[in-house]
Amino acid sequence: MKTDMTDVLKTVQEANDRTIAAATDLNKLATRTQSLLVNKQIAAFELWLEAGAKQIKAMSEIRTAADGTDLLKNQATAAKELGEKLAGNLNEVVEIQTQARDELVKLVQGNIEQAQADVTPATPGKKTTKTSATAKKVA
Repeated sequence: MKTDMTDVLKTVQEANDRTIAAATDLNKLATRTQSLLVNKQIAAFELWLEAGAKQIKAMSEIRTAADGTDLLKNQATAAKELGEKLAGNLNEVVEIQTQARDELVKLVQGNIEQAQADVTPATPGKKTTKTSATAKKVA
């Protein structure tokens, strides 16, 4: 009876440890992903500021009508450049989110597989007291 209770307590402790480890992994993933995304937001904001500063400078240099024509050409070029840089930034954001999704899927699948292994009944006539995680480590 005492051995059975010890086994139950050990199994509960191992399940608790796995739950805490999974929550910690999820927290690390979320923190890292949010940090990367915030950095991309800052980079996009800096691109907008840079483009705005270029436009202000170009407008301050207008002296003649010809300068105005050049300004429009320069603004079109600057807008195209900004768009390309923002598109690159957006692609990096999508990559970050895709990587986070993939890592989350692996984390969830691993936990589901572990939970299924833990509840799989032992082979009749064969007494096992080890959890599947422990059994995998031994194997």
